[in-house]
Amino acid sequence: MAKFKVDILLSRSSSFIKTEVDAQNRWDAKALIKRQYSPYRIRRIEEIKEPCKSEPQKSTSTAAKILQGFLFLVFLVSGIATEKSHESTKNVDVANEASSLDKPSSTIASGSQGGQDSPKKTMPPKFLEGQSSRRKWETWIATLTGDERKGAEYWAGERSKPAPDGCDGTLEFSHGCFEAQRRLLVVDKVRHSDPDFRQGWNTP
Repeated sequence: MAKFKVDILLSRSSSFIKTEVDAQNRWDAKALIKRQYSPYRIRRIEEIKEPCKSEPQKSTSTAAKILQGFLFLVFLVSGIATEKSHESTKNVDVANEASSLDKPSSTIASGSQGGQDSPKKTMPPKFLEGQSSRRKWETWIATLTGDERKGAEYWAGERSKPAPDGCDGTLEFSHGCFEAQRRLLVVDKVRHSDPDFRQGWNTP
């Protein structure tokens, strides 16, 4: 996936809006812009080149990925061992209580305590990713003011419609709207395809 810098001419102004889009190539980027930003005219579209990475950097990146995988494995094994340890301790406690109990009321009380000691469930990674994306979005929205914020909030509510309107308005309104489109494009793809991500996005 490549990133392209785009200058778009508004239909009601001589000023150009600068924004960015993600696409596989220049043709896909151009088609995406025409589909989402119509009836605005494209003045320039330019691919943003990423800086070349040297071989040592690639080696460092590979080593970092290996280290991350190793740490994940360690945490996973540690979590399984901890869970088994909790289960063993719980079984021993239940056995000791059962051997010493001689009243029905005590049995009921011990059963209720056992229910409170059940371990909490960990959230799926995609759920946490959805929460993180939602918080980043709200943090960005909080930095905007005036018409620019109105444009971003407008697109956040407009994008789920079958045929959303364009971003026509003042220069600031259009800029906020276009930037919201760019930021939510990737988020919405994952949100529509992954229920865990969608639940995390809806539970900030």
